[in-house]
Amino acid sequence: MKILSLLDKPVRPREIMEAIEEDRKTISARQMVAGSKNKALRECWQAAAFGIGYETFAQPCKITVLSGTRPLDFQLVTGDKCLPFETVMILQEDRKMGDEYREIEAIVASGKTYIKHISEEDISNNEKNLPNRICKAIEKKSFKYDPSVNLCIYLNIFAPAVNIEEIRETCKGLENSFESIWLLSGNHIATLFISPKSSLIKIDVFGEHDANAIPELEEEINPM
Repeated sequence: MKILSLLDKPVRPREIMEAIEEDRKTISARQMVAGSKNKALRECWQAAAFGIGYETFAQPCKITVLSGTRPLDFQLVTGDKCLPFETVMILQEDRKMGDEYREIEAIVASGKTYIKHISEEDISNNEKNLPNRICKAIEKKSFKYDPSVNLCIYLNIFAPAVNIEEIRETCKGLENSFESIWLLSGNHIATLFISPKSSLIKIDVFGEHDANAIPELEEEINPM
């Protein structure tokens, strides 16, 4: 896979995303989301999506996606800083992505069109349960990592009305578990908590960005 050549070195987020898109042409959607073989591809996607969002709303950066031998997922490189990040994904409750995509492939192979139905009740439950699920994810990760690490939480869940302030209130007491905690969902990104000592720039809104709009580097960025 092309993405493997980009591991363990600082790369522009858009370059990582372009490599991912090339690699995705060689595998099925189910292979992309399930199993350990393409774990690096999924982790690279989360890191690249974060980097694109951070560049759009904050400042130019590079991303170093760390290989499987490293204890963390990626580093954000900006200015003279090289900041460690761990990622976690929150899925739709009871969702098994491998099984879901296997079903999709079977339906499409039969010549039918796959249409995913999400009920109003499911949407309501997602939005209601999301703050507590985020709290649990933060708490679980905090047992494994030092507070100097940054956490990126990817929401792979259909919950259109994400209330950042409600999530902050629900997760009060966990704000010092990491140097900073971020929410990412599709093209949306926001800072949930950030230490006053952090060199990162806070993003106050759950803003949506154009995934293709990446500002030019104002200066060359190198890791420490």
